[in-house]
Amino acid sequence: MRKEKNLTQKDVASQTGLSQQMVSKIESFNGNPSMLSFLKYCNCIGVDINTMLSYFFKYVD
Repeated sequence: MRKEKNLTQKDVASQTGLSQQMVSKIESFNGNPSMLSFLKYCNCIGVDINTMLSYFFKYVD
């Protein structure tokens, strides 16, 4: 979804104040971001949190 917006992980990190490593962990479902970090990520890439959670549960199970 981020790539569809032509954003790099570095772009998202810069715009949200998150580290590039945290952005990577969020995208790979490898880590435990805070709800605030997850919301910042979703807002930055322009995706509703419910949509993102649905996507997450589809691919993690």
